[in-house]
Formats: sequence, C-alpha cells, structure tokens
Amino acid sequence: MLFGSQPARGAKLLYEDGTPAILLSGDRAALRHAFAEVFLNALQANPGGPKVRVTSKVETDPQGGQRVHIDVADTGEGFTADAARKVPTPFFTTRTVGLGLGLSVVRKVLETHQGRLVIPPAATQPNAIRLSLPLIP
Repeated sequence: MLFGSQPARGAKLLYEDGTPAILLSGDRAALRHAFAEVFLNALQANPGGPKVRVTSKVETDPQGGQRVHIDVADTGEGFTADAARKVPTPFFTTRTVGLGLGLSVVRKVLETHQGRLVIPPAATQPNAIRLSLPLIP
C-alpha cells in the first residue's frame, strides 16, 4: 500500500504530460517516498473531494544543465505566507494530526539529490508545491 494505513477514498489525479520521458538519477526508494509524501499531503488537503494536478516541465539553466520541475497542486485552502516559510522545517504542521515531518523529509531527500522543494508564494499558487531535480546529462 503506497500511503500507509490511510483508507482508500475516491480521488482524482490529473497528470498533464507534454514532455518526453524524464530520466532521474538517484535513490529510487527515497525519491518514491518523497513523492508519496507530497501526494499524501495533497490528498489530505481536501478530504471531502480531493483533486490533485501534477504537471512537469523541463528547463535548461544558464550553465546548460537541465532540471525537471514537478508541480503538485490540490484543491485545498493552501498555505498562508507564514506556513509556507515554516512547512519544510521538522515538526511544523498545519493539521491536528501528524508529526510535521513529511515535507521536511521531502526537502531533505530532494537536497540529497541536488534538488529543492519550492513552495510558491500564496499570492501566486496557494495550494501548490514544486519539486525540482536535475536530469541526467
């Protein structure tokens, strides 16, 4: 089971794919865990009728390296500006359940893979998270 002991519920996952296959190098289990944490958070953000949208985009940086940006957006209320700054730190949570470790683990896994976790400002994307990782050259 991908999401631990969470009961199965109806959820809608939309994946918008306009890019060729994306090849990442790294610890498969750790990356899988990081993505599972992000998807679980998105599903829990609006338990009444969760909808999660996943989009990916490849960009080339000024040095010629390529990164994939994977955006995960849900239909929940999103983060306040204050929560967006604090959410990747250990033991911070906006919920009444959980330890507040999920997104801090995601941040650490991404940093280990030379990636980063980005929480856009609430004014632009209040209910989205971006996972950014380097691509294999």
